[in-house]
Amino acid sequence: MFRRPILVLLLLLALASPSAAEMKARFIAPQAVSQGEPFLVELILPVEPRSASLRWLGREQALEPRPVEGGFWSLRALVGASASQKAGREIVAFSVDVAGRSRTFPWQIEIRSRSFPESRLTVEEKMVVPPEEARSRIEKESRRVQAALASSQPSGLWTLPLNRPVKGIVTCPYGWRRVYNGKPRSPHSGVDLRAGVGASVRSLAPGRVLLAEEHYFAGNVVYVDHGGGVVSAYAHLSRIDVAVGQDVERGQVLGLAGATGRVTGPHLHLGLFLQGRSVDAMPLFEEDLKGLLEGRQELEIALD
Repeated sequence: MFRRPILVLLLLLALASPSAAEMKARFIAPQAVSQGEPFLVELILPVEPRSASLRWLGREQALEPRPVEGGFWSLRALVGASASQKAGREIVAFSVDVAGRSRTFPWQIEIRSRSFPESRLTVEEKMVVPPEEARSRIEKESRRVQAALASSQPSGLWTLPLNRPVKGIVTCPYGWRRVYNGKPRSPHSGVDLRAGVGASVRSLAPGRVLLAEEHYFAGNVVYVDHGGGVVSAYAHLSRIDVAVGQDVERGQVLGLAGATGRVTGPHLHLGLFLQGRSVDAMPLFEEDLKGLLEGRQELEIALD
């Protein structure tokens, strides 16, 4: 007399459970990238993982899955190698817990070498060789930045393309070798965009303010966490309009452009950090995004 309810229950379970064909993961990523180039990786799963993280170049970032069409779950991450990263083959890998079972999904990426031009600039000598009394301050600021970059929340709030923070053209691209007053310094860790004093500087994406303060080299600077290891920085501001801990929206004004810190004139220095590494933000804006997405490949992996 219990046969029919049991049959109904079995039928419902069968309908609710993915078929053998559906129990596959899809890994989408590029085969090769250049030094300093950001890239998008994605793992699509038929079931929601209990936990997930991404490992790239020795660093691990916790991620939160998000539901997508068809009852699947997506893990998306923006990653990249800095301009100084050695060329060669590296592994990017998602690690997930699915129904109590740990799985790792690796993908091999070729990092290709890239040539960066040289930029020679003249600034105040104290901005090249800081006086003794400023060095302790600079070290403290560097530690605060590194701590902020390591504190990104798992939930990715960003979407592509990113919002352009100012309308101005690029005046100094990412990665250029900097020579100040004849002294070589680190490669340009961001991109300089033309912006007059007082121009509104807007957030690349939704996020939370990590730092909003004045630094020796960066001047007035704001760091925003967009989640999933994505952090943006806006330097040389004439005014800061947000506070640490404040949630901001895509396109929200963070402050006004200026010429504070080590500069030769007013502009916005935009930095983009992925898992703590500086990359070129320009490929993630609308005008260049198509090329970044077209270079990806897809691999199907059985979840048995």
